[in-house]
Amino acid sequence: MNKCVPPVLAVFLILFSVAGLANASQTYTVPSLGKQTVSIPLSKGDFVTGTLSVTGGSGNDIDFRVEGPSGNVLTSYDRATQLTFSFAASTTGTYTMTLDNSFSELSDKSVTVDYTVQHLGATGDGSNDMFLIAAVVVAVVALLIVLAVVYSKRRPRKRKA
Repeated sequence: MNKCVPPVLAVFLILFSVAGLANASQTYTVPSLGKQTVSIPLSKGDFVTGTLSVTGGSGNDIDFRVEGPSGNVLTSYDRATQLTFSFAASTTGTYTMTLDNSFSELSDKSVTVDYTVQHLGATGDGSNDMFLIAAVVVAVVALLIVLAVVYSKRRPRKRKA
């Protein structure tokens, strides 16, 4: 195995871990007269954007609600078929998205939720971006040093005749 592959993989893992984004996509079957909850652990300042799409039943709809850690409702939609949502975490904790099909007596619903969490930092204004930039610069410099060392050890030395 090439000796420079592990350092290169390590740097890519570091770069992706400091990128500040987390994505999720899941399809849930919400039974008639039932609810499904999706929990998202967030830090103060995180920003969530997403979409919701519903199929099933005569109206292809669901009630959708997002609650903060203390139970406060951040956003709510009744009988949504497709929607785009967003919210900011005002405190650190577990936020809950509720897919509520309790109004439907006969039909289960298939609900796809796609969302992205952007980790903006405690102020919510992206002020930790300088830290992320510094981390990326350090990672790139470390990669260059490792590659230089590996290359210098692999280069054949000229023999004297």
